This record gives sequence, C-alpha cells and structure tokens, in this order.
Amino acid sequence: MVIKKWAGAHEDVLGFFSPTWLTPLENAHFWVTGWKPSILFKLINSLRRARIPAGSSTLVNLTEEQVKKLENLRLKIGGKEEKHKEIAEEVKGLVDVATNTLLARLEKMMKTADCVRSKTIKEVLDVLTPLQSVDFMVALLILQIQLRNWEHHGSKEIQ
Repeated sequence: MVIKKWAGAHEDVLGFFSPTWLTPLENAHFWVTGWKPSILFKLINSLRRARIPAGSSTLVNLTEEQVKKLENLRLKIGGKEEKHKEIAEEVKGLVDVATNTLLARLEKMMKTADCVRSKTIKEVLDVLTPLQSVDFMVALLILQIQLRNWEHHGSKEIQ
C-alpha cells in the first residue's frame, strides 16, 4: 500500500496533505499524510487503563518486559517524530517564503495587466469620436456580459 501511495504522491503530493476523502474529525487528527505513530502507544495505554474485562482485550495483561519494550519504542519513535517536526518547520519556512514571493509576483502581474488594459482603452478612446467611444464601450460591456453568460449557461444560449 505504501508503494502505491508513494507512486501517487509522485503525481500529486499536495493531495496527500489535504485529502478530500477524510472527515473533519479525521483531519483534526491528521499528521503529515497519515496518522501519528505515537498514537499507537496512547491506544495501548488507554486499553490497559480501561480494564476491559478479561477475554475482551489481552492488552490489559502485558508483561513487564512488554511494557518496557513498548516504552523504549515509544521514546525512540518520539525522537523520530521530533526530528520530523524540525523538518516540517523548515519546510514551513520555505513555503512561507515561496508563498510570499508568489503572491507578490501575482500582484505585480495583476497590476501590470490592469495598466496595459487601462492604457489600451484610453488610447483606443483617444482615436474614436465621442459617439464611437460610447458604442465601443457598450460593445465591450456586452462582450463581458456574454462571456459571463456563456460560462454560466453554455454556448448554445448565446448568439
């Protein structure tokens, strides 16, 4: 299963960080493309403390050796989770920088496009007579309305 997941991640890794198939509750417990490993130890401890009647859970009867091994494993995994947390913070920093750069460039692109549009309309209107300018602006608005209608209703209704 992990190999299929990794193959899918190669195609679209972002989908694994915010999967649409999870419920809001599952997302609340989500930890980097899956469940957090330390939750296994919390589950075992909860089952042991719950004192579920014998026969329902054999986890109540762990030996001291098993408890020690699980505790050592929990500490080892906790260290790996902590290392992962450091990597996640580094990635977050990189994402913040990239996002800020992208947003600044998108804003610049939008402003440049608006300036080109405004300058073009002004120069076109400078060439036209006042009456031609009104006809041109009406035609431009009709084009805008038709494009919007086409998007909402399909091309068949627009003629």
